Amino acid sequence: VYVERVGQLQRALSSLQASSDRREETERQLRGQLERELREGGNGIEGGETIAELKRRLREKDEKIMLLEGDTAKWEQRYLEESALRQAAIDAASLP
Repeated sequence: VYVERVGQLQRALSSLQASSDRREETERQLRGQLERELREGGNGIEGGETIAELKRRLREKDEKIMLLEGDTAKWEQRYLEESALRQAAIDAASLP
């Protein structure tokens, strides 16, 4: 039982680490894009948006990414728990 739980926790930790790595990579890409736009004098700015507006939009997108990654981690954890319960039920049913 403990070995299974440790395995589940390790998988959950790996999932969270992968999610964090993806978020960090996305942040690096967005930061690089914003820095390029700033170096180019705002040539990439659409519709006359100001730097403040772009930063606000970037912050909103980052918050959305973090919420979605949190949801993903929650669903992955729920899947692991339900999988463990199913396995326990199968194991219990297979006992003589």
